[in-house]
Amino acid sequence: MELDKTISERRSIRRFKPDSVKKELIEAILDAGNKAPSAKNKQHWRFHVFQGEAKNKFTEYCLKEFDKIANSDDVHPSARYSFQIMADAPVTILVYTSNIMPHTARPDIQSVSAAIQNMLLKAYDLGLGSLWICDILYIDKAINQYIKTDIGLLAAVTIGYTDESPKSRAKLTVDDVTTWYE
Repeated sequence: MELDKTISERRSIRRFKPDSVKKELIEAILDAGNKAPSAKNKQHWRFHVFQGEAKNKFTEYCLKEFDKIANSDDVHPSARYSFQIMADAPVTILVYTSNIMPHTARPDIQSVSAAIQNMLLKAYDLGLGSLWICDILYIDKAINQYIKTDIGLLAAVTIGYTDESPKSRAKLTVDDVTTWYE
């Protein structure tokens, strides 16, 4: 698939078919993430892949933990929906930064974000849908206890076969977001 077409046509998918995703496809998506550029070549990203019964138990735990804080004023009203999407998707990948860089611009987060974008594009290229989810950060400490890690959780990515065809959303033009200096 042509890169420009992949970039233009990829959409955030929130409804997935229940069909399982072959391990080879998940590995190809992870490999694309692993090939992203990274600050000082630290390759900060770490992936935890949940599928099958392990994913079901994990997302059930997440929903219970989220429901403990759901009514807080600091929680976005639609955040629970993200956890339901994780429960419905065949694959949920937690994406971590393993090496927090103390610079104020957090190059580690920028590096991991590049890896996530590569993963989303590769999923689309393989005929799969995906969604980048940050609402999991509401319960990052509980998730880290669940998988027994203390590194920095940054996002979840859901993967599966799409059960929807979202239309393109309006985007600002390049002229709207660019200032030129010549």
